[in-house]
Amino acid sequence: MLDKKNTILLGIDSSSVSTGWAVGDLNGKLLKYGRINPIGIIEEKLLETTGELNKVLQEWKPTFCAVEDVNCFANPKVAKLLAEFVGCIRLTCFMFNNNEMRFYPSTSLKAVMGVNPKELKKRGIVKDGVKEEVLKAVEKQYNIKLEVSIKKYHYDVSDAISCYTKLYTELNNELRGQ
Repeated sequence: MLDKKNTILLGIDSSSVSTGWAVGDLNGKLLKYGRINPIGIIEEKLLETTGELNKVLQEWKPTFCAVEDVNCFANPKVAKLLAEFVGCIRLTCFMFNNNEMRFYPSTSLKAVMGVNPKELKKRGIVKDGVKEEVLKAVEKQYNIKLEVSIKKYHYDVSDAISCYTKLYTELNNELRGQ
C-alpha cells in the first residue's frame, strides 16, 4: 500500500533542447517544477540532462517517475534523438532507486488536463495552439504562472506537470481499485 503522505512523483517531458520536470505528491500537491536546458553536442547534452535529473532525484527521492512517451514522428531523426533522451532518463531514474517508470502518450496527457485536440482542431486550433491550451489548463489547475524567458520552453514544463498529473491520477485510481 502506498503512503499518500510520503509518496513523491516525478513527471518528465524530455527533449534535446529543454527537458521539463515536475515533482508532486500523491495528494495532488505540485511541489516544484523546472527545466533542464543542455548545451553542446548530443553526448554532452545527454550527460548534462542526466546529471541535472540526478540532482532532482537526489533532492526529492520520488517513488514513481513518468515520462511522455516517444510519438511517431514524420522525421525519423527526431524520433531517434528523442528516444536516446528517454532511454537515458529511464536509466537514470532506474539507477537512482529502481523507480517504477510509466510512459504516457501525449494524447493522454492532454486529456488529463481536459484538453481535446480533435475539438480544438474543429475550431482551427492546432500544434502550438493545443500546447497553449494545455499550458493554460496547467496554470489554472495548479494556480501558477509559468514564466520562462523563451515562450516555447513553457510547454516543456507544462507537459511535465501534465505527466505528473496523469501519474497522480492513475495511482489514485489504482488505490481506489478502479
